[in-house]
Amino acid sequence: MKKQFLLILFFAALIQVNAQSNQRTDRVSLITVGVNAIDNSNKGVIPNDFNQINFSSPLFLQFERRLERNWSLALSLSTNKLDSEISDQDGSYNAVDLSAKYFIDKYLFKNTNIDLYLGVGVGIHIIDEAASETLNLIGGTRYWFSNRLGLSLQLTSKVGEFNETAITGVGNHHQFSAGLVFNLTP
Repeated sequence: MKKQFLLILFFAALIQVNAQSNQRTDRVSLITVGVNAIDNSNKGVIPNDFNQINFSSPLFLQFERRLERNWSLALSLSTNKLDSEISDQDGSYNAVDLSAKYFIDKYLFKNTNIDLYLGVGVGIHIIDEAASETLNLIGGTRYWFSNRLGLSLQLTSKVGEFNETAITGVGNHHQFSAGLVFNLTP
């Protein structure tokens, strides 16, 4: 029941942000469709060596709403499959993450085609029947080919070993995602 409540809360937050939209040009709605890979090799402290990657059924979907020029709110859904040779767990990996992103590209360079951001968020990942919550640290970039289409690259470090509900064999882990991003704002 707790998992269902968190999912409903994530969707409600996204809908609320969309309902408060206006016609300002810095408020845009984005959708990213792509793939992801999971590194669960460390099973402990982040960062680590990124030496064992899970890449099976790797769907990544992200809905993002730019709240103003430097801030956005994003809801990410992802699937994958953990390999028992790499991790103690063997099963389907499903995750829902809610994050806030702060765009830092304007402090580094003047290029309207590149978005560079850092973020924090919370999430829940489910492996078969077991679930665990995480605190997420995010870094990423987007390159815009046009006003409507871009390429997105993102690294999410998921810290979840601090709670008693952590899934055995799935420690703190990294999720890499890459995909096409579409600007839905007319």
